[in-house]
Amino acid sequence: MITRIRLKNWKSHLDSELSFSKGVNALIGIMGSGKTSVMQGIAFALFGTFSAVRSKRIGLDDLIMSKPHSKDSASAELEFVLKGKTYSVKRTLNRGKGTGSAEIREDGKLLEVNPKGVTREVERILQMDYDLFQRAVYSEQNALDYFLQIPKGKRMQQIDSMLKLDRYEKAREAAVKIKNNIFNLRQQRLRDIEEMKERMFDERIKSIESEIREKHEERGALSKEREMLAQKVILMEKRFEKKESMVNELRSRIADTNGMIISLQRDIRERMKRLREKEEAGRKLKQLKKSLGDEPEELLKNMERELERKRKEFYSLETLRSEISKSMEELKEAGEKCPVCESPITKEKRDSLINQREEHIKGIEKDMESLSKAVSKKESELTKIKDQIELFRKIKSETRGIEEDRKSIRKNEREMKAGRKKVAQLVEMVRKKEVKEKESRKELQEAIAKERELKTKLESIEDVIREKNEILKELKKERETFLGYVEEAKKYEKIIETMDMFVSALRNTQDQLRDEFLKTVNYIMNEIWGELYPYGDFTEIRIVVEKDYILQLKGTRGWVNVDAVSGGERSLASLALRIAFSLAFTPNLRWLILDEPTHNLDANAIEHFGSVLRDRMGNIIDQVFLITHEERLSDYITASIYRLERDKEMDGVTKVIGV
Repeated sequence: MITRIRLKNWKSHLDSELSFSKGVNALIGIMGSGKTSVMQGIAFALFGTFSAVRSKRIGLDDLIMSKPHSKDSASAELEFVLKGKTYSVKRTLNRGKGTGSAEIREDGKLLEVNPKGVTREVERILQMDYDLFQRAVYSEQNALDYFLQIPKGKRMQQIDSMLKLDRYEKAREAAVKIKNNIFNLRQQRLRDIEEMKERMFDERIKSIESEIREKHEERGALSKEREMLAQKVILMEKRFEKKESMVNELRSRIADTNGMIISLQRDIRERMKRLREKEEAGRKLKQLKKSLGDEPEELLKNMERELERKRKEFYSLETLRSEISKSMEELKEAGEKCPVCESPITKEKRDSLINQREEHIKGIEKDMESLSKAVSKKESELTKIKDQIELFRKIKSETRGIEEDRKSIRKNEREMKAGRKKVAQLVEMVRKKEVKEKESRKELQEAIAKERELKTKLESIEDVIREKNEILKELKKERETFLGYVEEAKKYEKIIETMDMFVSALRNTQDQLRDEFLKTVNYIMNEIWGELYPYGDFTEIRIVVEKDYILQLKGTRGWVNVDAVSGGERSLASLALRIAFSLAFTPNLRWLILDEPTHNLDANAIEHFGSVLRDRMGNIIDQVFLITHEERLSDYITASIYRLERDKEMDGVTKVIGV
């Protein structure tokens, strides 16, 4: 039961709060007074939308008051009670931004604040969405006969949607589509199977497996032969390496012997050269002996003694000359006394002595000059003699060992001759071994060539086996694909059978649910028809399926379509259908909103409708909201009555007056 609604800045409502109770609640007022806005506020608070917003006939900003005062926001707050719990829902709008906030509370406890989450909570609690609310609970203005306004051929779709039977139809259509797709897949697989049968997989697989076995046997024989040949090659290589090592050793000995011969030849040449030099030195030695005599050393000593004697004589004369020169200088400086005895001396005597001394010095210097020349001559002679003696010593030293050199030369010549003979023997041995080595090398090369040939054959066989295995693998893969196609085709056939059964079950379920719905709705409509319709010409009402849903009334001449009766009869029939839908689809709510339901009723029908609202509607619906401009219906209201007034000429706000 809806207990309260508050609208702030909502269209023409500045701040309107209305309380409701069980029974028939009414909003009475002229057109444009804000009656419908209250019902739209209920729908918006619950679901965040209503039909005019959904169809975009108006925008969300149009819900916010613009006259007589422009507002930036609006809100709708609704309170209802269900199963002993009190719920409050509030939504706000901000101009230019849409829904600003939303919340829902259960007994004061906050459940959700997100607008979409609030809608989900309302749908969970009421067990219906806006579509069902619009079709079963909320009969908008001039939409009481909503069912009859649906074009023929579309009613079943609309009502099946309310019943959620459209899910079965969608599921059936999807199942049929899936079945057709699977049927096409099965046909394609059957065509694939027929095409692949011509490939004869089993025969070709057996043939290739046989070829692979033969190649394996051939590979085994060649591998064994190659292995034996490889062992032979290894042994031959070892023997060849041994022979080659021996030849290399002989060649090394030849090289060593040749080296020795060359060394001997070099030594002989050097000794011969030295021998010739010694012999030439011997001849020079004989010539030196002739000039130096038999005792050159004694000659050298005598000459050195003579030279020393002359040097001493020269030094004595030099000393004497120095002493005389000193004495002469003393005489020159002495004056009248003798510098030796200090006796008186005349000038003449002094000059005479000085002259004597000068003469004496000249004689000494002459002798010194003669001695100096003699010394120089002796020094020259001595140097020459020394050089000759040194050369004599050197030549004498060089001439030593001439006989030993001759012996060494003869010995080296003998050794060189033996070495040449040995080299000849070694060369012959190498020649013979090289002949054998050449034969062994040829045999080894033939064995290696044969081993390589076998290796090439084995690689070729491996390639063939690999290629055959690849072909075999592909054939087996194709055979597996073929067998998979066969199994797939069988599975598709079973799925098609299952889908046929499923489609049939969906259709039967859909038909059964529709039949049950019709029974329920027709039972409810006939229960309330007598209460709603005041005349006796139409005694029953029903909805039948004749390719589509059709609403009928039973008169004196049988069943007739509602489309063929008067406007008032049509309106009451639509009201009966509305109530039946509400009770059938929302039995836990038992709400009904009727916006101007009497516009096609005559005075008698309106009076009767009022009596039904007052006396019988409470037995059918727990809470009714009636929006009307008919003042006379106020006498039949059993719950809250509100009169809504508004100065339209001045674009005034709605005034809510409780009656």
